[in-house]
Amino acid sequence: MAGIWGLQNPLAVLLAALMFPLSTFLLLVNHVYVLLVPQNNVRRHLLRTPRFIPRTILLTGINTPQGLRLARAFHDTGHNVIGADYEPGSLPVPARFSQALRRFHRLESTFDENWAVMYVSALVDIIRKERVDVWINCSDSADPYVECQARQAIEQHTNCRGVALRMEDAPHLLTQEAFLTYVESLGLPTPERRLVNSRDEVHRVLNKTHGRRKYLLQSAGGDNLTTDSTVTVLPRRTLSQTYNTIACMPIQKSKPWLLKQVTDGLKKYSTFAIVVNRTVMAFVAFHNINHGSYEALNPKSSLAQSMLRFVQTFASKQDSDSTGHFGIDFCVEQHVDAEGVQENIIPLGISFHAQHGILFFDGLAGSAQLARSYLASISPEVHNTNGIGHLSRSRSSSILFNSQEIQNQDVAFPTGTTPGIYRFGPDLQQRCLTSFARVLTFDITPTEFFNQFLTFIKHLLFWQEELYGFTDPMPFWWTYQIYIPLQHALAMYMGIRGVSKPELLRPFSPRDVTVMDQDPQTHNSEPWAR
Repeated sequence: MAGIWGLQNPLAVLLAALMFPLSTFLLLVNHVYVLLVPQNNVRRHLLRTPRFIPRTILLTGINTPQGLRLARAFHDTGHNVIGADYEPGSLPVPARFSQALRRFHRLESTFDENWAVMYVSALVDIIRKERVDVWINCSDSADPYVECQARQAIEQHTNCRGVALRMEDAPHLLTQEAFLTYVESLGLPTPERRLVNSRDEVHRVLNKTHGRRKYLLQSAGGDNLTTDSTVTVLPRRTLSQTYNTIACMPIQKSKPWLLKQVTDGLKKYSTFAIVVNRTVMAFVAFHNINHGSYEALNPKSSLAQSMLRFVQTFASKQDSDSTGHFGIDFCVEQHVDAEGVQENIIPLGISFHAQHGILFFDGLAGSAQLARSYLASISPEVHNTNGIGHLSRSRSSSILFNSQEIQNQDVAFPTGTTPGIYRFGPDLQQRCLTSFARVLTFDITPTEFFNQFLTFIKHLLFWQEELYGFTDPMPFWWTYQIYIPLQHALAMYMGIRGVSKPELLRPFSPRDVTVMDQDPQTHNSEPWAR
């Protein structure tokens, strides 16, 4: 089996070479069809509408599925999109070729200790040059503190609005423990966590849940910090084992132990929300199936509505100018009572990166929802009503279709036309190539391989690929015919030379350098403040 995996790079290059003529032909057919067949060109109609004001949007981290989707959404609704991203090894990234971009700016991939200052300075320069109205970061690996500082600098020294976390919110939102502590202080549910002063107290907690919950019992050091001396999962398989285990624990009032709920094994869900001035403008709940495939929950389901209410409550308790996009991960705890099966949602963590949930807002309707939600950040009359967004009918935020203003002023949900989101490359590799290799090594049966293959075909025909756009197919083609094959070819070349990883295409990460001090007041030199 190891020999098969060792052929991964040459097989990927060979497959791309074999598919090049067919994929290029299909690309040309796609382009010709778009050119010859009349399209419902909403963008052209909007630009001819006297009351419509096109905005200029800067998207950093554009070379991500989320970045591409937002670029297409703003372009389709009549706005101008500026993209910016790193290009390791100077190889053009796929997003550069998107027709949704008015212009692309390459960010310098420097590993200098002043990287963060240079990054913020570059953003401010781009914003001034392009006269940007709104900046949105779409990267899924950006350093949150740097993004906080970028928003602060951008809004202080330009007229651009930043859709990012505020610096004053960072301390209690950027780590899981800080987030859960903060959520608990808001009166919202969190995973159960308590200090116990006696063995009897442990038994009372376990008896109260009737074995429905698993707990981690561990010794605690000073300031409630856990130590590595003892870690035990309760309850055990039998009642006697549970009693014997607890009896051995040296728990006492002077040395309390920590008992916290275990969420492993519970079904996990993710959410994505766009929030403007504490108002939830757009929301989607979804879950990761496998291999980068995602399915959205029905927005009318009780589970999705519960998550929405949680997010709305969380957003409504922020400061009045809280604007950004974020995703909260949940797990679902089920138990049966006299009324049936009850589901309780428990928050696990928060991320301020752009989420795959953006991709569920597909089509022209989804583009309008995304554009309206983000551009509400520059509307002067967005107000909060119990966490549900209402957008004023102002010229600055008007996204028009057939000269009619959008009537739905509640939270925007995906229309439900997309059954799911999938990634073509990983899906092809895992469900087809890897499964076929496992058949050859007798790890799975031919029937199992056939089922995997049928799933791939279903995704190909009915699901939405995360990069492909019918009117903008070039980034998808460049990714799988040029960008990824070249990475595999360089990996082969570097492997022959004995280098473990091709440095030319090694993705740049802000964590490779020392970022700016977390307190912006400590920096007297601001090259962007000119």
